[in-house]
Amino acid sequence: MSWRGDTGRDGTERLVDRYHPKTFEKVVGQPDTVAGLVRQVRSERPRSLLLTGPTGTGKTTVAGIVARALLCERITESGSPCLACSNCISFADGNPLNYEKYNCALSNFGVSELTGMLESSRANRLGGRVRVYFLDEAHNLSQKAFDSLLGVLDTPRHRVFILASTQADRIPKPVRNRLTHYKLKLLRP
Repeated sequence: MSWRGDTGRDGTERLVDRYHPKTFEKVVGQPDTVAGLVRQVRSERPRSLLLTGPTGTGKTTVAGIVARALLCERITESGSPCLACSNCISFADGNPLNYEKYNCALSNFGVSELTGMLESSRANRLGGRVRVYFLDEAHNLSQKAFDSLLGVLDTPRHRVFILASTQADRIPKPVRNRLTHYKLKLLRP
């Protein structure tokens, strides 16, 4: 998915690319969550996060903004990514350094994929201050996978895990306790 409003295969601009926010200022209806996330981005040691809420609340979009801001070479005064540095541009082009995204709902995502991700999280970051790992639909992980993740969350390093889920109750409590939890809410018309 493009983050810069590029055109689709037929040459037309996709609405999803045009209207997805790319900075914290453009996120609508989540002021408390945005304020907390900005504090995390500006922190010397940002913590791993859990973003929860119903489908359509912007968990994946917000996770992208947080990841981009954590990787940005010169975040703005408001804590948003600058959208112009080399890291922001590589993120927009779909090949950012120090960022990996996994969809845990895919049938081929299992313990071996998570093990590979956790192994890569032990490696040094490629420049920058952190490595970011985004686990979308994290409630689909097996108990064994959560146990493996728990061990990594207990080891402080220069990495941030962002878990997104529509079902926070399916994230084991020991994992939830090691994450900063933000609940996104549906916007009312």
